[in-house]
Amino acid sequence: MLSGGAGKSGAPLRVRKKGRKRKPAQSGMVERPCSARVLIIDDEPQVAAALKRVLRRHEVTIACSGSEAKAQLAQRTFDVIVSDVMMPEPSGIDLYMELAAAGSPLTSRFIFVTGGVQGVKAHRFLSSISNPRLDKPVDALELEHAIARVLNGSEAGTVDAG
Repeated sequence: MLSGGAGKSGAPLRVRKKGRKRKPAQSGMVERPCSARVLIIDDEPQVAAALKRVLRRHEVTIACSGSEAKAQLAQRTFDVIVSDVMMPEPSGIDLYMELAAAGSPLTSRFIFVTGGVQGVKAHRFLSSISNPRLDKPVDALELEHAIARVLNGSEAGTVDAG
C-alpha cells in the first residue's frame, strides 16, 4: 500500500507490485454491433412493419411488392434484402431470378422469409439456393444471425425458425 495515500472513499490505495500480471478478462471478445441498410420486401404491411421494429438498429426500407422493391433497388444500395417468397407478381423468387439472370451480386444478399413453402416452384427454388431461409413467424435473434452471415459473406446455411 502507499503510505499516507487514500482514495475517494478514504480506503488506502493499493499499488500493483511490479512483475505481477493482471488476470485475463473472463467474458471473451465482444463484437461491436454494426448497422446495415436493409430492404424488407413483403406484401403484408403488418409483417413488414413487425420486421422493421425487430431490426430497429438497422436502416430499414420497406417495399410492399416486388415492383416497389425493383424501384428501391434502382435508387439505393442495400447491404441485405429480406424478402417474402410468395407474393403477387413479381414474387420474391421472380425478383431473385431476374437479378440472377442479370448477373447481379445482390442475389448473395437475399434472406428469404416464408409462411410455408407452397408449390413445386417455391420448393425447388429454395432447395437450389444457399441463401438463408427463415420461417414465419420470424425469430428476431435468428434474423440477426442471418443478417450477420450475409454481411460477412457467408450466406450459406438455412435457418428454420421453429
